Amino acid sequence: MEWNITFAEAISYSCTLTLSFSDGVNPAADWIIQVELDNELPNATFEVVRAGNASENIVTLDGSATFDPEGDFIQVQWISSLDGLLYNGSGNESLIWTGYLSKGQHTISLYVGDNAVENAGLWDLATEQFGIDNSPPHAMISSPGNGSVVDSSTLLTFTASGTGDWDSWCGTFPDVDGAQWYCSPVAPTGGSDFFQVRWESNISGLIAEDYLNWSGRLVAGNHTITLTVDDGLSQPAVASISIDVAPSAPVLGLFTPSDGDLFTSDEEVSWDASGSIDYDGDNFTMTVLDDDGNELLSEVDSIFIYKFRLSSGPHTLSVILADATGLNSTTAFTFEVYESRPYAAMTSPENGRDYPPATTLTLSANASVDWDYDISTYDWYIVNNTLLEEIDCGRWCEVNLLPGDYHIALLVQDTRGDSDWAHANISLLDSAPKFNESSLWISDTRLAEGELQKVTIRVEIFDGDGTLQNVEGKITHGIQSWEFIMNDAGEGRDEIAGDGIWTAQVEIQPEGVGRPFMRILAIDELSAGQSEPKVDQITADFIVEPIDDGFGATEIGGAIGGIFLLIVVINLFIGWRRRRLASLDVIESWTSFSDVTTGVDQASVVEAEIERSDTIEEGLLPTEGLPQQEAPTSEVADVPSMLDLGEGGIDLEGKDLVDIE
Repeated sequence: MEWNITFAEAISYSCTLTLSFSDGVNPAADWIIQVELDNELPNATFEVVRAGNASENIVTLDGSATFDPEGDFIQVQWISSLDGLLYNGSGNESLIWTGYLSKGQHTISLYVGDNAVENAGLWDLATEQFGIDNSPPHAMISSPGNGSVVDSSTLLTFTASGTGDWDSWCGTFPDVDGAQWYCSPVAPTGGSDFFQVRWESNISGLIAEDYLNWSGRLVAGNHTITLTVDDGLSQPAVASISIDVAPSAPVLGLFTPSDGDLFTSDEEVSWDASGSIDYDGDNFTMTVLDDDGNELLSEVDSIFIYKFRLSSGPHTLSVILADATGLNSTTAFTFEVYESRPYAAMTSPENGRDYPPATTLTLSANASVDWDYDISTYDWYIVNNTLLEEIDCGRWCEVNLLPGDYHIALLVQDTRGDSDWAHANISLLDSAPKFNESSLWISDTRLAEGELQKVTIRVEIFDGDGTLQNVEGKITHGIQSWEFIMNDAGEGRDEIAGDGIWTAQVEIQPEGVGRPFMRILAIDELSAGQSEPKVDQITADFIVEPIDDGFGATEIGGAIGGIFLLIVVINLFIGWRRRRLASLDVIESWTSFSDVTTGVDQASVVEAEIERSDTIEEGLLPTEGLPQQEAPTSEVADVPSMLDLGEGGIDLEGKDLVDIE
């Protein structure tokens, strides 16, 4: 007899099994068996389900046929010999795994266990072996769209969203907004495959490589763009689109200023459009127009930086780029310009300059500027510490200042009340007065003792800075002195005012003979920064002669002149007489034909005698002329008078000349 008994409903692992046998007549016979129950492990089993053998195909590991005899809660582990632990979980839902496996040979192991304590650490195992092949790459161009029409200036973004290789991990792909790559979400065992990317144009050839996303421009023409992706293991993947590119106008590349910038009217706008380009390679020019259509820049080369100013107020500037083919582009920019303050600047005087004496100083504010053209006043000052001495001047004037150091200040104000200062430190050099010694003129330097005489004195004085104010003189004769003041004002004996000729007249009555001494001082006015005045002097002497009561000076002068004239006449006569006698002696000797005179040139003898007479005559003539009106009495006594000659005349070389008639 045989039968099966299950203990599935047993509430304990230990129990007593009683078997009772009865024939229905006799008392039942019991067979008591002590039973010890064991917890069985689940039975592991699974199958592999996949649509293809490539790594890009989803693999399903189905272990749903696995069960636990006791109905215990099942624990599951899926493990790949290449990819490692695929899943670790519990429950019947864990018996099915879906995912991707790396390329290569895999041994898949299913480990199942239950939650029974006595089965802790025990697993039932099922395995399957199969291979995963390499997946081919995918190529796709997501932008630009196929059939796009653009011009050569259009910046195109080339994106290959959907492109990739399932044997490459997505973490190695670029992060591009909106792009989805064909790649493995987990890093493949053994590393990601590398693949080459090439972008080519039927016109330009290779235009990019190794990029799944990039930006660029195409030359004018009808382009066929081809994307090629090659992993080196499978056939390369290829995708193509067509793009029609037309020629374009030049494109403005303005570095400065930027649209909406703020300026003041005194600022120079630095116009840098050197980034401008014509993508067709055509030559082009740039023109900038203001709101009224006035040309700020006209057909210039954009490669250079230009500077200009804008008047206060809002401005909209239009920039026109025109190329050689007639294509042009216009771009507008808006700026706001605020009013600015004036800038004070002196054209003259020059800061730090030393100006020559007597310079007429030009004060010029012509260099001052206000870019709003609203300067209202120009005020000039001489700054003395904290004091301001105003100079009556405007934008331009001429002033004469005394020598010295000056701090000149210019204040410029505009109609809005804004102002600015300019300063210059200058020096006006001074000059000392200088007498022209050769110009000194005295009406009479010979004075008569005791007589009152008026003497006029004139002298030229050079004074470069025009500060000479005081010219004074003094004549000293013993204890006597006479002081006088000279002027160049056209007063008194001075003839012309301001001509540099200073004049004075002084009355002199000297007592006693002698030589009075005259000194004239020219004293310059004390200038700023000058410790003492500059002075020059000139001197001269007078002669005071005595007065003879019986024979005055006039008579003495006449007598001396007469005597001198008489001596000259006598000497001339003596010379003539001497030559005449010498000639007679020679002539008389011609009648004597002695041996002494034989062969002698008689004319030479006459000439020799005449020359001897001239020598004697020269010895009698005075060697120097007597000074006019100056004949001392001692010299007069030495001059022979006609009375001293006597009737016999003058004895010359021991010979008496008589009968002078």
